[in-house]
Amino acid sequence: MKLPQMIRNLWIYRRLLGLAVLLGVVLFFVVSNRATVDVTFPLIGKFESSVGLVMLASAALGAVVTWLVMTFRHAWREAKCERETASDGTPAAPRPTEPPAKVVATNKSSEGPTSAGP
Repeated sequence: MKLPQMIRNLWIYRRLLGLAVLLGVVLFFVVSNRATVDVTFPLIGKFESSVGLVMLASAALGAVVTWLVMTFRHAWREAKCERETASDGTPAAPRPTEPPAKVVATNKSSEGPTSAGP
């Protein structure tokens, strides 16, 4: 594989590579932090675990809560937008289901004029 093609592939997959590096750092901290901690929840109770697993669990829980909040926020804004268009009495413009028609460029090369047909 040539070097420019390798660089292009690294640029194309940069987000995937960044995610792999981030997960590697998280895995390093999970494995290296083996000190035990006591985690106490008000309704669930108390349990012991390593610091690394607690960090991993808190990050996963934070990601799930963020996803739920963003989903709720998106649904709330969609409903609010539909309510506002319904209260105005004007129908909302329909969303286009097909992309706009592309402009076909004519070929102005030296092929000569084309016939109009029979």
